[in-house]
Amino acid sequence: MEKNIKDIDNYCKVDTNKWSAYVPKSLLKYKNDKILILDNLVLTGDFIKTITRTLKNNGIGNINAACIGVTKAAIEDNTAPEFY
Repeated sequence: MEKNIKDIDNYCKVDTNKWSAYVPKSLLKYKNDKILILDNLVLTGDFIKTITRTLKNNGIGNINAACIGVTKAAIEDNTAPEFY
């Protein structure tokens, strides 16, 4: 898969339990800005939790997350995004 991404060196690879995501390194320059992570469906919350942790570890502090759909399990486990 990595060979299909143009300029792979310009991305940070983020691995979750099930998925790999690629975050543009250029996003990391917005340390003083608000970042919104948008996902279409949150099943467990693992993806958003991992991406949020990665961004925070790189100095981005103001992060919110939203999704269109969320499972009851994610809500009950407190891993659902702030907005759904």
